[in-house]
Amino acid sequence: MRSTVCVKIAVALIACILFVSGCEQADENEVLYETTVEPLRLSWWGTDVRHRYTLLGAKLFEENNPGVQVKCEYSVWDGFERRNRIAMVSRTAADVMLINYNWLDAYSRDGEGYYDIYELKDIVDLSQFDKTDLKSGERNGKLNGLPLAYNATVFFYNAELYDQYGLDIPKTWDDLFEAAKVMRKDNIYPLGMVKKHFFLAMVAYFEQTSGKHFFTNDGKLNVTEEDMQEILKFYNRLIDEKVICPIGQFTINDFLKKNTAGIACWINDGMKYGRDLEENGCTMVCGDMIEANDSKLYGWYRKPSTLYAISKNTENPEAAAELLEFLVNNEDMAKLQGVEKGFPVSKKALAVTEKSVDSPEYARCANEMLLNSKAKFENMNTELENPDVIKSFQAGTDRYIYGKQSLEDCAAQLVKEIRAAVED
Repeated sequence: MRSTVCVKIAVALIACILFVSGCEQADENEVLYETTVEPLRLSWWGTDVRHRYTLLGAKLFEENNPGVQVKCEYSVWDGFERRNRIAMVSRTAADVMLINYNWLDAYSRDGEGYYDIYELKDIVDLSQFDKTDLKSGERNGKLNGLPLAYNATVFFYNAELYDQYGLDIPKTWDDLFEAAKVMRKDNIYPLGMVKKHFFLAMVAYFEQTSGKHFFTNDGKLNVTEEDMQEILKFYNRLIDEKVICPIGQFTINDFLKKNTAGIACWINDGMKYGRDLEENGCTMVCGDMIEANDSKLYGWYRKPSTLYAISKNTENPEAAAELLEFLVNNEDMAKLQGVEKGFPVSKKALAVTEKSVDSPEYARCANEMLLNSKAKFENMNTELENPDVIKSFQAGTDRYIYGKQSLEDCAAQLVKEIRAAVED
């Protein structure tokens, strides 16, 4: 018993030190919370902006709930996932925690890794979420997390560049090839993207033209060697006809410096890039999701950018539920958060955000596209963000386009590597 108490005191002291350090980073005048025997623990990762408004929100929650105290545990992303994995395994995770979408499968494929929020529906107002929204956070029929906002690979363009060449904003792959015919004389690419969005774009093309999903619902590869050959040939054509530059060579500066006329990226990233582009005197617009002529499937996916979950080991689920309700549905919290995580999923929070936040038109357009196309966008299979899959895919496409491996050998190796990555 004595050793247990000592350990608890040591942990509390370390947590206080970390918390004070975090507060100094967010705001030198931040008022520190008094320690209590059993405060609610809230964990998240992010930038100073996210730290600042979440700390303010935690303080506001305390003011609205006398006697309840919140201990905030936060850091930048680097190292956070490793610490979270240790906390989940050791059953020491925070009462309420910000989680990544793929963590639902990593820690709770059977629905038992996090608290079932359906059991707390008398406290958490789930009517603010559509059935499809709740489905995003379900595993095995249990509501493990509530999505804060959605993300998807979307397309933003430099309107001035497309106007300069007398081109409409692309809607199809063929439109991109036509744009390349006009722009390539000036060494400008119609579109650029980094490796994750490149992979998702190739998945979209494959699904649109084949009518097959890249991965099955249970995460198995659904691509033959012949299918992979077609994907490789299409990518090679994109490179040869100057639609996109080789993926390993592209950086965001290519878009900001007008070397590329468009970019495929997350909605959240687009808001940041748009500000930078407009500082250079240009206008960014949101385009349609690129499709093939006579597409057999939509091919594009959405995912919750982040979710809030409750620890299955929390000793006070009702209080944790009150905090969760505040974080996702409270109007004052919505004003504090704005669109830093994206446009809120909660209807109540979204209504406040639309009135109080002056977001750019291209960002509103992208969010409306997600909302209006819920029936088209499927929830992303988490294997589509498997880093080993994406790494293998880029390495394989590089081997092929740089002539280091034949089409047949490269396709066979890629199928083998991706299958191994998802079956580990």
